[in-house]
Amino acid sequence: MTQSCPKCGSPLAEGAEACRACGLAAAHFDRFSAGEEGEPPPAELAALWDLCAADWDSADAHEKFLAAAARLDAFLHAGRLYRRAARERGSADPRVVAGLERVRRMAEAAWLTRPPESASESEEKGPYRTAALLLLSLLLLAGLGGITVYIVRTLRSGDARDNQVRPAPTRHMPGAHRVVPREPVSGSGGDRTGGDGVGN
Repeated sequence: MTQSCPKCGSPLAEGAEACRACGLAAAHFDRFSAGEEGEPPPAELAALWDLCAADWDSADAHEKFLAAAARLDAFLHAGRLYRRAARERGSADPRVVAGLERVRRMAEAAWLTRPPESASESEEKGPYRTAALLLLSLLLLAGLGGITVYIVRTLRSGDARDNQVRPAPTRHMPGAHRVVPREPVSGSGGDRTGGDGVGN
Protein backbone atom coordinates (compact mmCIF):
# COMPACT_ATOMS: atom_id res chain seq x y z
CA MET A 1 0.00 0.00 0.00
CA THR A 2 1.34 3.43 -0.99
CA GLN A 3 1.92 5.73 1.92
CA SER A 4 0.48 9.24 1.76
CA CYS A 5 1.51 12.47 3.44
CA PRO A 6 -0.43 13.07 6.67
CA LYS A 7 -0.52 16.81 5.93
CA CYS A 8 -1.62 17.11 2.30
CA GLY A 9 -2.45 13.52 1.36
CA SER A 10 -0.02 13.35 -1.55
CA PRO A 11 1.44 9.92 -2.30
CA LEU A 12 4.96 9.37 -1.03
CA ALA A 13 7.73 7.50 -2.78
CA GLU A 14 9.25 4.61 -0.89
CA GLY A 15 11.99 5.84 1.43
CA ALA A 16 11.19 9.51 0.80
CA GLU A 17 12.63 11.86 3.41
CA ALA A 18 9.94 14.50 2.86
CA CYS A 19 6.72 15.13 0.99
CA ARG A 20 7.38 16.64 -2.43
CA ALA A 21 4.07 18.49 -2.41
CA CYS A 22 4.09 20.30 0.96
CA GLY A 23 7.64 19.71 2.21
CA LEU A 24 6.74 17.98 5.49
CA ALA A 25 9.72 15.94 6.65
CA ALA A 26 9.16 12.22 7.12
CA ALA A 27 10.60 12.48 10.63
CA HIS A 28 7.63 14.68 11.60
CA PHE A 29 4.87 12.53 10.10
CA ASP A 30 3.89 10.87 13.40
CA ARG A 31 3.94 14.13 15.34
CA PHE A 32 1.85 15.84 12.69
CA SER A 33 -0.67 13.00 12.66
CA ALA A 34 -0.98 13.20 16.45
CA GLY A 35 -1.56 16.95 16.22
CA GLU A 36 -4.23 16.47 13.56
CA GLU A 37 -6.15 14.30 15.98
CA GLY A 38 -6.21 17.05 18.60
CA GLU A 39 -9.22 18.65 20.22
CA PRO A 40 -12.39 18.67 18.11
CA PRO A 41 -13.50 21.87 16.37
CA PRO A 42 -16.22 24.11 17.88
CA ALA A 43 -19.74 22.76 17.46
CA GLU A 44 -20.79 25.54 15.08
CA LEU A 45 -17.77 24.99 12.86
CA ALA A 46 -18.27 21.20 12.88
CA ALA A 47 -21.91 21.61 11.82
CA LEU A 48 -20.96 23.88 8.93
CA TRP A 49 -18.25 21.43 7.86
CA ASP A 50 -20.84 18.65 7.75
CA LEU A 51 -22.85 20.82 5.33
CA CYS A 52 -19.73 21.20 3.18
CA ALA A 53 -19.17 17.46 3.16
CA ALA A 54 -22.81 16.84 2.24
CA ASP A 55 -22.62 19.29 -0.71
CA TRP A 56 -18.92 19.46 -1.46
CA ASP A 57 -19.20 21.53 -4.63
CA SER A 58 -21.39 24.20 -2.99
CA ALA A 59 -19.44 27.46 -2.92
CA ASP A 60 -21.97 28.94 -0.49
CA ALA A 61 -21.42 26.13 2.05
CA HIS A 62 -17.64 26.61 1.98
CA GLU A 63 -18.03 30.39 2.24
CA LYS A 64 -20.18 30.09 5.37
CA PHE A 65 -17.68 27.62 6.87
CA LEU A 66 -14.74 29.96 6.26
CA ALA A 67 -16.63 32.97 7.60
CA ALA A 68 -17.36 31.07 10.82
CA ALA A 69 -13.71 30.01 11.10
CA ALA A 70 -12.66 33.66 10.88
CA ARG A 71 -15.30 34.78 13.41
CA LEU A 72 -14.37 32.03 15.88
CA ASP A 73 -10.62 32.42 15.28
CA ALA A 74 -10.58 28.71 14.47
CA PHE A 75 -8.11 28.70 11.60
CA LEU A 76 -6.25 25.73 13.07
CA HIS A 77 -9.39 23.59 13.03
CA ALA A 78 -10.39 24.76 9.56
CA GLY A 79 -6.95 23.85 8.20
CA ARG A 80 -7.12 20.43 9.80
CA LEU A 81 -10.52 19.73 8.22
CA TYR A 82 -9.37 20.77 4.75
CA ARG A 83 -6.20 18.67 5.11
CA ARG A 84 -8.34 15.71 6.10
CA ALA A 85 -10.41 16.30 2.96
CA ALA A 86 -7.17 16.41 0.95
CA ARG A 87 -6.26 12.97 2.22
CA GLU A 88 -9.72 11.65 1.38
CA ARG A 89 -10.39 13.46 -1.93
CA GLY A 90 -6.84 14.15 -3.11
CA SER A 91 -4.62 17.16 -2.67
CA ALA A 92 -5.50 18.44 -6.17
CA ASP A 93 -9.21 18.80 -5.42
CA PRO A 94 -10.24 22.40 -6.35
CA ARG A 95 -12.24 22.93 -3.16
CA VAL A 96 -9.38 21.63 -1.03
CA VAL A 97 -6.84 23.85 -2.75
CA ALA A 98 -9.07 26.93 -2.55
CA GLY A 99 -10.06 26.22 1.06
CA LEU A 100 -6.49 25.77 2.32
CA GLU A 101 -5.37 28.94 0.52
CA ARG A 102 -8.23 30.95 2.03
CA VAL A 103 -7.47 29.66 5.52
CA ARG A 104 -3.80 30.56 5.13
CA ARG A 105 -4.53 34.10 3.93
CA MET A 106 -7.14 34.76 6.62
CA ALA A 107 -4.84 33.45 9.36
CA GLU A 108 -1.99 35.70 8.17
CA ALA A 109 -4.29 38.73 7.99
CA ALA A 110 -5.64 38.07 11.47
CA TRP A 111 -2.12 37.72 12.86
CA LEU A 112 -0.95 40.98 11.25
CA THR A 113 -3.92 42.99 12.50
CA ARG A 114 -3.88 41.51 15.99
CA PRO A 115 -2.65 43.92 18.70
CA PRO A 116 0.81 43.08 20.07
CA GLU A 117 -0.49 42.42 23.58
CA SER A 118 -3.79 42.17 25.37
CA ALA A 119 -5.15 44.78 27.72
CA SER A 120 -4.42 42.64 30.80
CA GLU A 121 -0.79 42.22 29.78
CA SER A 122 -0.53 45.95 29.23
CA GLU A 123 -1.93 46.65 32.69
CA GLU A 124 0.50 44.20 34.28
CA LYS A 125 3.49 45.80 32.55
CA GLY A 126 2.22 49.35 33.14
CA PRO A 127 3.88 50.07 36.53
CA TYR A 128 7.22 48.59 35.46
CA ARG A 129 7.17 50.52 32.21
CA THR A 130 6.35 53.76 34.02
CA ALA A 131 9.19 53.24 36.50
CA ALA A 132 11.65 52.48 33.70
CA LEU A 133 10.64 55.62 31.80
CA LEU A 134 10.94 57.73 34.96
CA LEU A 135 14.41 56.39 35.68
CA LEU A 136 15.50 57.02 32.10
CA SER A 137 14.18 60.61 32.28
CA LEU A 138 16.11 61.26 35.50
CA LEU A 139 19.32 59.94 33.97
CA LEU A 140 18.88 62.18 30.94
CA LEU A 141 18.22 65.23 33.12
CA ALA A 142 21.29 64.50 35.23
CA GLY A 143 23.42 64.21 32.14
CA LEU A 144 22.12 67.48 30.71
CA GLY A 145 22.69 69.21 34.06
CA GLY A 146 26.30 68.07 34.19
CA ILE A 147 26.95 69.30 30.67
CA THR A 148 25.36 72.69 31.48
CA VAL A 149 27.50 73.15 34.62
CA TYR A 150 30.64 72.29 32.70
CA ILE A 151 29.85 74.83 29.96
CA VAL A 152 29.07 77.60 32.49
CA ARG A 153 32.31 77.00 34.42
CA THR A 154 34.31 77.02 31.22
CA LEU A 155 32.81 80.34 30.12
CA ARG A 156 33.36 81.95 33.53
CA SER A 157 37.00 80.91 33.72
CA GLY A 158 37.57 82.32 30.25
CA ASP A 159 36.01 85.68 31.22
CA ALA A 160 38.17 85.88 34.38
CA ARG A 161 41.36 85.43 32.37
CA ASP A 162 40.30 88.11 29.89
CA ASN A 163 39.57 90.67 32.66
CA GLN A 164 43.01 90.47 34.29
CA VAL A 165 45.14 93.72 33.86
CA ARG A 166 48.34 92.90 32.13
CA PRO A 167 51.42 95.27 32.41
CA ALA A 168 52.32 97.16 29.30
CA PRO A 169 55.43 95.77 27.67
CA THR A 170 58.57 97.95 27.90
CA ARG A 171 60.42 98.75 24.75
CA HIS A 172 64.23 99.30 24.72
CA MET A 173 65.36 101.99 22.28
CA PRO A 174 68.71 101.18 20.75
CA GLY A 175 71.41 103.90 21.15
CA ALA A 176 69.69 105.59 24.06
CA HIS A 177 71.80 106.18 27.19
CA ARG A 178 70.53 106.78 30.62
CA VAL A 179 71.58 110.19 31.96
CA VAL A 180 72.52 110.12 35.61
CA PRO A 181 72.42 113.61 37.20
CA ARG A 182 75.59 114.63 39.04
CA GLU A 183 75.50 116.04 42.54
CA PRO A 184 77.01 119.60 42.91
CA VAL A 185 80.55 119.73 44.43
CA SER A 186 81.05 122.30 47.20
CA GLY A 187 84.60 123.88 47.48
CA SER A 188 86.36 124.91 50.73
CA GLY A 189 89.05 127.29 49.31
CA GLY A 190 86.92 130.12 48.03
CA ASP A 191 86.93 131.27 44.49
CA ARG A 192 89.86 129.92 42.61
CA THR A 193 89.99 133.01 40.33
CA GLY A 194 89.90 135.71 43.07
CA GLY A 195 92.43 134.54 45.71
CA ASP A 196 93.28 136.58 48.87
CA GLY A 197 94.85 139.50 47.02
CA VAL A 198 97.88 140.43 44.99
CA GLY A 199 101.10 139.76 46.70
CA ASN A 200 104.25 141.83 46.33
